[in-house]
Amino acid sequence: MKKIFFSALLISFVTNSFVHAENLNYNFQNPSFFGGNVNNGATLLNQANAQNNFSAPTLSPAEKFQQNLQNAIFAKIQAAILDPTKKPYGEYDTIGYHVSVIDAGNGLITVTTTDKTSGAITTFTVDNSGP
Repeated sequence: MKKIFFSALLISFVTNSFVHAENLNYNFQNPSFFGGNVNNGATLLNQANAQNNFSAPTLSPAEKFQQNLQNAIFAKIQAAILDPTKKPYGEYDTIGYHVSVIDAGNGLITVTTTDKTSGAITTFTVDNSGP
């Protein structure tokens, strides 16, 4: 029994003398986090851009013109709807949409837009009675 005790004691002394421990320290790589290294920002951005497969659709000059014209028509309709002195009622056709503006009575205007490609219909009512 003494032999086992001394052997265990000897093994514990030997193993304890070779064990060293330190605190584990973790440093963030992303500079967005507190403690992150700001010098990693360019590297991380380049890695993200390399993985990004999205490319913006390119429009021809004619398509850009059509889009700008359609936006201008929508802006005029919007300005007329919001002005209580104007009566913007009627049907409007653009390249991609059909817009119907109807007097719903009591100062309310109902606007219905129909997407010509998908057939999606959106209807909303605007109070045009003024302030």
